[in-house]
Amino acid sequence: MIEVEIHDNFLEDPGYYIDFANQCKFFTHEEHRKKTGRKEGWPGLRTLNLTDDLPELVEKLNKSFNIDVGRLNFYRHPYEKFKNHPGEGRDHVDAAWEFSGVIYLQGSDGTVIGEKHVPFQFNRCVCFDAMTPHHPLFGSSDRLVITFFSDLA
Repeated sequence: MIEVEIHDNFLEDPGYYIDFANQCKFFTHEEHRKKTGRKEGWPGLRTLNLTDDLPELVEKLNKSFNIDVGRLNFYRHPYEKFKNHPGEGRDHVDAAWEFSGVIYLQGSDGTVIGEKHVPFQFNRCVCFDAMTPHHPLFGSSDRLVITFFSDLA
């Protein structure tokens, strides 16, 4: 079982994914709920599921962590939206999945997973047990990550 597994320099061309994200439509959680029917509550902005649009990334994640990615999104936390909030999101679990993960693309701080603080590092990929309480740290700049959710392969 993965507790917290970290792979640095994960993407061969992280700039490609930043450019790709900049071409995507992002939705608030309310807009996302209307499109998907999922009743989730998260701050920031998220794309729809991109597993079909980024199959090479899904395959790399699956092979690297022995998982089966079922959902993959770009996720933005605009600094302007969070500058007057505390620096941490709320602890939560991703109960619909066995594993959760994040790839850091832009930002200034990482994630707290259980008792472990995983610092932001450009192009760092983190995968962990989805039932471990976790939350983002918003930092002092815009945050762009790739989030993924999966079951065991």
